[in-house]
Amino acid sequence: MFFSKKDWLPLVLIILVASCLRLYSLDEIPPGLCGDTAYKGVAANRILQGQYPIFFAESWGGIEPMYMYILAVFFHFFDSTPLVIQALSAIVGIITIPFLYLLARELFNSRIIGLLASSWLAVCYWHMSWSRLGWESILVPLFVTITIHFLWRGIESGHWTEFIWAGLSLGAGLYTYQAMRFFPIVVALYSGYRILTDRGSWKAYVPKLMLTLLIALLVYAPLASYFVIHPDVFLRRAGEVSIFNPDKNPQGPLYSFVSSALRIAGMYNLQGDPFWRHNLPGRPAFDFLSCHSK
Repeated sequence: MFFSKKDWLPLVLIILVASCLRLYSLDEIPPGLCGDTAYKGVAANRILQGQYPIFFAESWGGIEPMYMYILAVFFHFFDSTPLVIQALSAIVGIITIPFLYLLARELFNSRIIGLLASSWLAVCYWHMSWSRLGWESILVPLFVTITIHFLWRGIESGHWTEFIWAGLSLGAGLYTYQAMRFFPIVVALYSGYRILTDRGSWKAYVPKLMLTLLIALLVYAPLASYFVIHPDVFLRRAGEVSIFNPDKNPQGPLYSFVSSALRIAGMYNLQGDPFWRHNLPGRPAFDFLSCHSK
């Protein structure tokens, strides 16, 4: 059973708080659409006109298709407006809240920790902010959370169904955003860790984990096939931001790697993104206690 009767009241209150923070004055904050957000609307309208690309390669760096196809459904039932584009990302952000509750409850075997984790995400500044931008990247926390939830349940219970759901979620998540391409590596590393540390049970793990990866590969196969035919498209964005790109990193890859790593590490508690479109300029992702908005 996913949710017990004891879960409902506090979780509903948490979701209501999260909804208020993500939906209040959504037509005014942030003011207007940036080019990346507006493109989502153009792409969704292309879908409604009968064009069905598997990858939106003409955009800057290319975009995985899931957000645009969901947005096309929203446009069909509501209207093709900037508010609808942003509302979709806000709804995705809200939906992530109960899934984080489920994951935290399973990981720590505690509904209190589950409620604390979902409360944290409900008021978390970076998640609240990105839920309002109308960008496809907000789908990544949702699919990562769902995948880990089912994978953990599968490993703990041994039920084949959980591994199947984990594979479906992992494969679908690869249609969300380019950064999600690294997540299967994390899944594989953790799976290998569990096999090595639970040697007495590895024979039970391996077939089920292989099933998860096989299902994920089958779900991902249409997009993977496109990338096999168009490898330049698959690697274009990565090549642009690579530390080995001399145009972006004239001081060399080692300097770029170290400086980027330091900035990323400092982003959490010291100095955040200075670009106003992404953040309150300079605001760290986490503050002293957590990442509640100031």
